[in-house]
Amino acid sequence: MILDIPNKTLTLLDGTNIPLVIVQEISPPMQGNESVDNYFEMIKVYVTALGVDLDNRDLKRTFFNNLLRENKKEVIRLGFEKPLNVVVKHLNRILSGFIDIEKFAFGSLKQGNDSIMDFYRKVKEYYKLLGNVEELHLKNHFIRGLSRDNQLEARRCRLDFQLDELVERLSALEDLTNQDK
Repeated sequence: MILDIPNKTLTLLDGTNIPLVIVQEISPPMQGNESVDNYFEMIKVYVTALGVDLDNRDLKRTFFNNLLRENKKEVIRLGFEKPLNVVVKHLNRILSGFIDIEKFAFGSLKQGNDSIMDFYRKVKEYYKLLGNVEELHLKNHFIRGLSRDNQLEARRCRLDFQLDELVERLSALEDLTNQDK
């Protein structure tokens, strides 16, 4: 047996030449400093090279693992089970502009140093005392009174959730952030 690397052939003892196929492992792309769109384009090339579907579970995990940390948080907020096209669209929407949080234009309670859950309890108690039970007003008051950072988190989580679900997500994000401290 003779191995001829420059000609990419393997000659067997019987004289048969077998072409060598040298396979290079393809490393998955990383987002790095790339925009989400550019990263997604790199993922599409990677998918083509691997011959898998865009919504392949392992590919989605690779996509997630190689995102920037802030974008990983956005995927968690949206839900990992969504198709990659939906995830990319969500990331672009979040990164490209703000939802009009000013439509929630009133509020006298402020979050201050309270946790999300403590502030939510105070707002609910306040609204009970006022006799106002309409959820939209409660939601508006709650969001308007949040700290600026938490208002941004609420926007990132999507303001169209029911208030209880929004509070639950904000609280989970707050817990995750507090673990970093």
